[in-house]
Amino acid sequence: KAYIPKNGFDLNEIRSMLEADKINAISAVPSLWRVLLDNAAMFTDVSNKVKWIEIGSQFMSADEKSRLRMLFSQAKIVQHYGLTEASRTSLLRIDTAMDLLLDSVGESGDTIELALSENGTLKIRGPHVALGRIVDNKIISIVDDEQWFVTSDLCEIKAGYLYFRGRADDVINCGGVKFDPANIEAELNKAYSPQDYAYISRIPDAYRGDGILLSILDSSSRDKKALINTVDALLAEKNINARSAIQVATVANIPKTATNKIKRNELSALYLASADKKSIVKNTKTVIGLYQSIFNTDDLNETDSFSSLGGDSLTYVRASVELEKIIGFLPPSWENISIKDLSGLSSSSSVKRKTTQVEMGIFLRFYAIIAVVSHHGGITALKGGAVLLMFIAGYNYLRFQLPRQLTGNPASIFKSLFINVLLPYWLVIITYMGLKGYEIEWLDMLFISNNIYPKGINVPFQIWFVDVLVQCILLFSLPLFVTRIREWVKSNQVKYILFFVVLFYLLRIADGLFSFGANNSLGGGQTSWVAWLFALGALVFAVNDKRIKFILSIITVLSAVVFYTEDMSRWLIISIGGVLIIWVTQLPMPKIVVPLVQIVSGASLFIYMLHGRAPANSISADWPVDVIRIGGGIAIGVIGYLLYNWGISMLFKIKSYVAARQGKAN
Repeated sequence: KAYIPKNGFDLNEIRSMLEADKINAISAVPSLWRVLLDNAAMFTDVSNKVKWIEIGSQFMSADEKSRLRMLFSQAKIVQHYGLTEASRTSLLRIDTAMDLLLDSVGESGDTIELALSENGTLKIRGPHVALGRIVDNKIISIVDDEQWFVTSDLCEIKAGYLYFRGRADDVINCGGVKFDPANIEAELNKAYSPQDYAYISRIPDAYRGDGILLSILDSSSRDKKALINTVDALLAEKNINARSAIQVATVANIPKTATNKIKRNELSALYLASADKKSIVKNTKTVIGLYQSIFNTDDLNETDSFSSLGGDSLTYVRASVELEKIIGFLPPSWENISIKDLSGLSSSSSVKRKTTQVEMGIFLRFYAIIAVVSHHGGITALKGGAVLLMFIAGYNYLRFQLPRQLTGNPASIFKSLFINVLLPYWLVIITYMGLKGYEIEWLDMLFISNNIYPKGINVPFQIWFVDVLVQCILLFSLPLFVTRIREWVKSNQVKYILFFVVLFYLLRIADGLFSFGANNSLGGGQTSWVAWLFALGALVFAVNDKRIKFILSIITVLSAVVFYTEDMSRWLIISIGGVLIIWVTQLPMPKIVVPLVQIVSGASLFIYMLHGRAPANSISADWPVDVIRIGGGIAIGVIGYLLYNWGISMLFKIKSYVAARQGKAN
């Protein structure tokens, strides 16, 4: 089935249709993909439902393509290049391409020939080239005597791959639709003297590729808003709805060649240089600031609305997403409501929603770490938070880390593992041991001590959860360094995860039968005892079919009951948490508590490592619950988390600063 949205590209509609399994493929031009990438967080939990993506021929940067394939890691992604006269001249499989090829627009088929003219423009020859243009009911050929169609696209060809480098002419490609500015100018300037002529040139636009610059003389009497309205109407006749991409600039003189041809590139360069100097950071947390940012102007009136300002389908998406953040909800027909009235809604607490949605994974991680600290503080009923954290860790590994490894960069796991786990763990160990005067246990530093130290031996810092987490990530990741395995996993991800599920389940069963952990007094923290939770969490994220999800729910509950028969709190927390994350993606929650949930969830690893260093038994032996230890344990972990992230961000800023200085020196 094919679905064409009635009201244009709508992120909320796409998300809801993916959630309901109504679509699993998306075709859109780059300008729309850029809007989606700017709001990628909306799709992280449904992105694996997209199986196929087709991208129109407008230019996309390597970074944009990389971000797209990271977000939609399960999809086959194809970009085509080719002008209207020779559509699909080349194709690029973005999902399988090496990083160094992402800047290209792919390679051509066997029946298509590519070459470059003397001035560097692309020539195309093949059966897909149009017969010609229809002029006065006659077909006028567009190829030369050798059947080459000579374009105005500046290109390079390297090792069979085509690279787009810009245009040799003045044609503007706005959101995938091309037009010659001279034609629009002819209509625009019909009733005016040369002193009041407006000239059109190409400027960059973050979403559409090319924006539209109108340049007039300082002495011109033309009204800027009327000028924009006229150009907007003329472009609409060509099916270009891009009012927010139109800018007006005044200049002292119009640069021209000796033959009186307009130097459009110079007009654009003058504007861009001036815009850089005058750029103003808009406060996009207010309605007027958001509209100033979207329409690239400070010249707004409180009575203006999105519609009256000429909002289009592209800016509608961005405006609706950001406006909902400002106001708390989207009022009906908001596009026709004035800036003043929308601002009134945004400042009125009575109309704001008191609840918002929080990802189930974030909430469960928050609950699990609270349960860990509370259990250690005396609330025995909350035992088992760590096993739920292991389940969520596997879920998040498949969601965030595995896709990056499958895009041809398996080593990316080491950077993530080092910054997010290894470095903070080592820093905490070294700092703690130094303050206490202990010798550093190198087996702790190597993440294997959970399988060696018997329970009851006084080990200053061994944390089994961190050990198992690192071991599981490495076991999943190291095979992907073999190219053949990595290529196989790209199309057999569920089978790959199932291999580890079976392996870790067998290890858990064997440990139970032969009492490896019990015989060595390891106390349930050994890899063979809990790795199955990590693998099961990964499998939960990998599947989308409702019938399989139902089966997984049963497997999760049965596994928890069988493996933790005598430990009700653990099998309950795994069963309930597992079923929730399988079926519920978002959880409504009062807005006032959301920041707390988010910060505690984000700091869970630091809280896990540091909460045991908080004051113990700090109130009285008569208290069954050590409230100071619970509160202090959470607080010390959050503080450690914030300090660590501040330090890491400072290091990256210093690195960027040094690189910038070196660049200037070069």
